[in-house]
Amino acid sequence: SLITALYVITVMAVLAVIILQLVRNNAETTEEEILLNRAFNAAETGVQFGLNKVFPPNGGGGVCPFLQTYSLVEDGLNACSAEVTCSLVNVAGEDYFTVKSKGTCGGLSRTVQVRAQ
Repeated sequence: SLITALYVITVMAVLAVIILQLVRNNAETTEEEILLNRAFNAAETGVQFGLNKVFPPNGGGGVCPFLQTYSLVEDGLNACSAEVTCSLVNVAGEDYFTVKSKGTCGGLSRTVQVRAQ
């Protein structure tokens, strides 16, 4: 009976360690997903800032090419940044603007690119 009790205790301890490891991995994955989502939102915000610079709301002439970095302080994006670039390509007499933004949060980054005319 003592041997059976020791066996059961050992099996339960091993199961507890396995469950603890699974919970820890799940928590790390969730945190990484949140940071990647914030980095994507920071990149989207950067693209919107860039498009606003290329096509200003007042209808005046826009600016391109440029390179600008934005430090975001809004709720949910604090400690995130967006590095935004713009390039201009002329194809068959038409100007095409490419605005590219790299959003970074907590060491993770996502990139969004938009082409506009």
